Amino acid sequence: MSEKKVTYSVFTKPWKMPVGELGRFIAGPTDERIMAACAEACIPVIRICVGIGEEGYLASEANL
Repeated sequence: MSEKKVTYSVFTKPWKMPVGELGRFIAGPTDERIMAACAEACIPVIRICVGIGEEGYLASEANL
């Protein structure tokens, strides 16, 4: 059995298009310029996924 890694996750419930199409719209950098643009557009929530290191979720989150 080959080992597979998850390279991304998508919460698709609010979207009405295939994941392949959706990928063009949901991904982007999380730098200050993007955060400022989201604030200006009144986007209330920005969801990001952090990588989980060998130390586990909570430690990885704390390090971030």
